[in-house]
Amino acid sequence: MGFLKKLKKRGDHAARLAKRKEERRTEAAEERQYFRARNEAERLYLVRERSRFLTQVAYVAAIRETFGFGAQRLLAVMQKAVLVGDCCLRDKMFTLKELRDQLELETGYDVPLDDVVKGEAFGLQQTKAAVDEVTIFYLWALNDLYKMRKRRLARAYAACEQVSKAFADDHTAICRKVQEIEDAGLRMHFNGYSAMELAKLIAG
Repeated sequence: MGFLKKLKKRGDHAARLAKRKEERRTEAAEERQYFRARNEAERLYLVRERSRFLTQVAYVAAIRETFGFGAQRLLAVMQKAVLVGDCCLRDKMFTLKELRDQLELETGYDVPLDDVVKGEAFGLQQTKAAVDEVTIFYLWALNDLYKMRKRRLARAYAACEQVSKAFADDHTAICRKVQEIEDAGLRMHFNGYSAMELAKLIAG
């Protein structure tokens, strides 16, 4: 084989190696990007689920303390709220705005939701969305089951805000609230976990 042919063959081989190296580098970058996106999606999902769980516990505790509901009525409210949530979020039978508008029409109570602000962090938007959803579902359940109107719904909302503030100021407060609810006879479960298991996980 002549010198020029050997040189050309070497050059072709080096070009193939460089091309494969560049392809592997591109694949690795795409894989890293994929896992970053997946991890971020999982993180935001957990943020939303955590907010949803805390708000549900806050409402159950607030309803118990404000209206003196026992385990049976608390369970009925939870089940109704979950049913309404499934119809709204999973089955798309109506939107959250439609449900809120109907609640205001029936009760006269304009639920003071925490609207998303353009440009704020997406994680905060997820938290606000979860809190708003649970708020509408629980207030709707109280109206549907026990014909609560503007004044009593406002009391439930205000009481839930107080409980939620206690959670924010002291994470161990959620364990105490869950224990109080369980002492009243209601064992709550979310996504296969007991409320106390999740409360202890959040409290650290």
